Amino acid sequence: MEIDQLRIRIIEEARKQFQVNGLKRVTMSDISQAIGVSKKTLYTVFSNKKELVEATLSYHMEEDINYMEEVNELDKDAVFKLAKTFYYFYQRLRMVNPMTFMDMKKFYPEVWSKYECHKKGCFHDTLISIIKQGRTEELFYRDIDVELLVIMRMWQVETAFDHDYFPHDKFPLAKIQLEFFKHFIRGIATPNGVKLLDQYLTEFNKQDNQSTIL
Repeated sequence: MEIDQLRIRIIEEARKQFQVNGLKRVTMSDISQAIGVSKKTLYTVFSNKKELVEATLSYHMEEDINYMEEVNELDKDAVFKLAKTFYYFYQRLRMVNPMTFMDMKKFYPEVWSKYECHKKGCFHDTLISIIKQGRTEELFYRDIDVELLVIMRMWQVETAFDHDYFPHDKFPLAKIQLEFFKHFIRGIATPNGVKLLDQYLTEFNKQDNQSTIL
């Protein structure tokens, strides 16, 4: 039990440091010092940094999956579900240095592949389910090709990470994703759907006591 608790402490500290500094710059010594344990103790839980990076990503992905499932099971309309899901990931992305993803892709390609599969599996199926619900509710246009639009949406999410297209020193990653999301959902939503979208984003923004969502 103590090992499990220590494992979670290590993962949570690693995630915090990875989000701020990227993967390459963070050392096992940085993490051990932050949580007040020796490197020897740290290495009894994770044998190397790659193993820690993998565990941290898995922990992060499990949170995403659980959240997506919870939202999709809510007795709410499809616009609410999409807005709620977007806002959740928007908040998470605001805390992440884009270098984290670049480092993962460059230095941990196997871990990056798992992240890619996670996005396609976790988001793909849930988005299809939500958009189909929205068509039934007449909040999204009925003549849209759901499968194609979900692929397009996944492409948007992925492209936002490309620094060559969107210099992140000029366009923060979370801001790019916000504009993509508004462009996407306002393109498929009926007038009633757009009204609900604006209402929900405003409500989520107030709940978070932030002013940057809109």
